[in-house]
Amino acid sequence: FGEARRNSAHGSVGVQFEGQHVTTTGWEFLLPSHRRMRLSTMGEFNVARSRLSGRMDLVYAQQGSHSEPLYNSEGVVVGTDVRALAFDTLMPGGMLSWQRPFSWKDTRTEGMATVVAYGRVPSNHEWGANGIHHGSFRFEQGNPQLGTEWAMEGRLSVHNGTRSVGWGCKTQAFVALHRGFISLTPSAQFAPISHAGQIYAFRANDALRTGLEAELSHMSERQTLSITGSALGQWDLQTGLGLPFTTPSQA
Repeated sequence: FGEARRNSAHGSVGVQFEGQHVTTTGWEFLLPSHRRMRLSTMGEFNVARSRLSGRMDLVYAQQGSHSEPLYNSEGVVVGTDVRALAFDTLMPGGMLSWQRPFSWKDTRTEGMATVVAYGRVPSNHEWGANGIHHGSFRFEQGNPQLGTEWAMEGRLSVHNGTRSVGWGCKTQAFVALHRGFISLTPSAQFAPISHAGQIYAFRANDALRTGLEAELSHMSERQTLSITGSALGQWDLQTGLGLPFTTPSQA
């Protein structure tokens, strides 16, 4: 990883480079041998009371192939188990954001409004996974056909209250519209490894995501009492159904 940046009174500009080379061996692996390189240009500028930020990415990814003989219960070779398909791709990504702080001194309220549009290039895990994830023990399967995930997102954070003694509250919320949102989805198919169970595949869906987190607190001279709650929802726009592994509401 390397970065060069030039700062000025009005902002900064820079360039980043990141490279990764990973080699795996054996049969029961999660990710095959792969490499990934990213070149990014970025800039931040202060305009009036706002901050504009931008970044352009170019990602190159390459993955090797791997196959093993497929045996039956008697140890006879009956076919070929293709564990990884070779591919290489060059894909764009980036981000453009606008941030504006605000405050009302008479009510002790301050916050930040943010609007961001971005394109996220899939990870090598989302492209090429084909094995058991030993953190979750799921058999996860990537999809080399996945493209850049594009999104438009709005965020709002508000803080109201005193910094010394008394009541205060904090609220953070976001809403995002995604084109090609990548999520892990049960496939109703089973892995060739007998103890692996169902295959969970990475798939892209147009989606709507929204979330809210709030905290109410009271500070006295010797103690602080607070209560926090959060909720997250994400839905497939085509079916209207919730996406898998959506975090449940908490209280």
